[in-house]
Amino acid sequence: MSQRGWKLFVMTAIALLAVAACYPAIYSVCASAESNGGADQIQLLYFHRTQRCVSCNNAEQYARETLDRHFADELKSGKIALQSIDYQQDRAMADQYKVNMQGLKVVTTKNGQQTVKDVPEVWALVRDKEACISCLKGIIDKELGK
Repeated sequence: MSQRGWKLFVMTAIALLAVAACYPAIYSVCASAESNGGADQIQLLYFHRTQRCVSCNNAEQYARETLDRHFADELKSGKIALQSIDYQQDRAMADQYKVNMQGLKVVTTKNGQQTVKDVPEVWALVRDKEACISCLKGIIDKELGK
């Protein structure tokens, strides 16, 4: 194996180990959510670049599928919504939510008060559809007070 090939192999192995090491922490964030009494409304804001990669498309698809599969009634009633925002084009939304890169935010409104939470876990799980959906479901359940 050439020196370049060897370096690539080692860097790939280290990256995979780093992601694997994060899984327990990610699952604990997704699963250990404490109820906050239930939101009046939840918005998932998915911020993306104009030019999108496979992972970015998957993140949005999994968020939509989570809502369709587990929160169809809340989605239909408007209690939960998902908005896909090109942060390079919609600078007003990007500035409002302090966005300068792709990401998912959960905006919860309860008694007129709004809280915004980043969901970086989606990127570690974007290659595992069911784990990503399970994580997002846990986060939304928490916000709903379930």
